[in-house]
Amino acid sequence: MEGDATMTVDGTFHRRVAGATEVAGATEVTGATEVAGATANPDAAYTPEAVLAVLQEQASLFRRLEALAKRQRELIAQDDSKPLLSLLADRGKVTSELTRVSERIRQVRRDWPAHRERFTPEDADRADRLIGEIGDRMKRVIDSDEQDARMLSLKKQQAAGAIASTSSSQRALSAYGAGGTQHSRVDEIHES
Repeated sequence: MEGDATMTVDGTFHRRVAGATEVAGATEVTGATEVAGATANPDAAYTPEAVLAVLQEQASLFRRLEALAKRQRELIAQDDSKPLLSLLADRGKVTSELTRVSERIRQVRRDWPAHRERFTPEDADRADRLIGEIGDRMKRVIDSDEQDARMLSLKKQQAAGAIASTSSSQRALSAYGAGGTQHSRVDEIHES
């Protein structure tokens, strides 16, 4: 099948062919769907506009992830575990979205110089800025997560130390209490 292939913002490939649309290998003709023998050419599908849309979506998701990482740091510092668990669930959702978006643009990343050549100078600059923003935000999120892991590890060590200290104190008090009870019993025997 010959025709114009494009990738939509949702990541599906569409190819218009004489009144029929092929979407990721399936052809729809007047409401009926049949499996086509060929799939859309992914390289032809990645128009500069589609690539910029996916990069913009990726940057937006990294903005959200970075904001969640900042909030995570605050909750860890406050020892507030219930909201932290909810936040981690939200982070998982954003991370899943990022994975989905990254899969949609994986082919473009493999051969970025060739794809970039098809961009206008303005679009190439915009793409470069978005890629830079994505990389910077990803690095900040990773650095923040590493710091949070160190902070949690330190808190865990401090809690373990406090538990050990409490346990030692309880043993000492128990021994002192047991000794005091025995002394009282000895006094009772001498008094008799």
